[in-house]
Amino acid sequence: MAPGTATPGRRAVASVTLDAVELTVTEAPARLDGKRAYATPLNLWKPWAVRTRARPPGRRSRDALDEAEPRLDWMDSMTNTFIPHLEQHDRLMSRHQVRRATRATLHLLRQAALLVIALFAMLGFAGCATTGATFRSGVGDSFPERPPYRAGSNVGVTSSTRVAILPVAYQRGASQADIFDPSSAPASPISALLAEMNAYVDSLTRAAGGTVAVRIAAPAGTPPDVRFGCVQDASDDCASPSEPGPAVRNFDTEQPRMRLSVGRPAPEWTAAARSALEQSGAQQSLVLTLEVGQYWITKTGWLNRKSIALGTGYSVPLPWLTSLESPVNVLQLTGALMDRDGLAVRIGAEGLLARRTPLVLSSMGAQALISDDDVQQLRSLRRDDLPGQPLVWRAALRRLVSDLTAQPALAW
Repeated sequence: MAPGTATPGRRAVASVTLDAVELTVTEAPARLDGKRAYATPLNLWKPWAVRTRARPPGRRSRDALDEAEPRLDWMDSMTNTFIPHLEQHDRLMSRHQVRRATRATLHLLRQAALLVIALFAMLGFAGCATTGATFRSGVGDSFPERPPYRAGSNVGVTSSTRVAILPVAYQRGASQADIFDPSSAPASPISALLAEMNAYVDSLTRAAGGTVAVRIAAPAGTPPDVRFGCVQDASDDCASPSEPGPAVRNFDTEQPRMRLSVGRPAPEWTAAARSALEQSGAQQSLVLTLEVGQYWITKTGWLNRKSIALGTGYSVPLPWLTSLESPVNVLQLTGALMDRDGLAVRIGAEGLLARRTPLVLSSMGAQALISDDDVQQLRSLRRDDLPGQPLVWRAALRRLVSDLTAQPALAW
């Protein structure tokens, strides 16, 4: 640039010659990349000059500028505040470029968030629709505080509804590792008890004349899984009743809550059961299972009498020196009334036998297990509080079948 000349588009203000070097000071432009700014010495643009009230000679008033162009909005103010000071204004991003970059960034973040949400939703839906999931299984989770332990509705279930009763099955490892449950090997007490239960169910269907109950073979595939007992954590252990959540103690009885739920059957089981129901002329099927659950101990009265409520009208007293912090192994019967679509209509459970844990073992974190000898004793254990002193397992089985199928004639 020739000495003494100014930059095109700018007016020379002063010219100084120092040691043969001529410096020309020009007036800064009134507008900078579409932003309102005022001239400052040495062409240094100050962001706070946007807010100044000083007006150079020859400039229009603020009101006149506002009429020609709106004032800077909030985003422009933030842009002017955080953009570093640069001597070369052509290197400075305009406010329109900043707004476009900001909007593009927010759009990408929003799309990424929606993608993550959609991925979790797909995984959750796939998990809920799998075998064993309790979501949309027909009956939602319930937390009964006292017997009878039932959930679901009898709407649409009448005494004239024909029900197909499946054979009573044994589910080993329902609430704990299967090595801790009694074996169902041939000639074992569990195997003998299952045979007696199925023979008794046959006698109930014959007594009904086959008009309301029939027997069918067990369909292939994984059947519905009725679960009753303590609320389990992620490690399949009983959740601590002192932690917040569904396992919290009841404020009135100080009793830890237990959960009754049902898992979805496998699709092949649903298809096979529907075919069997159509052939037998039944509208619903009854699934009965013998398994081991985990029950909490109840204390009542000002003397803190301890007992365990096993089932309908059946409670077993326990010694006073029994720990309340550990659950008790209970051999129980569970049942689920299923429709032709593989959805549960009504579910329930009846406890048969409880294995108390001594206080010393409980303090060490141990738990007494149900043994073959306990099952053998159950086969001859009777209910002295009922007419005729029926066997414990017969009374529980008959009560469970009667409640789930809405057949009062089968009740004890």
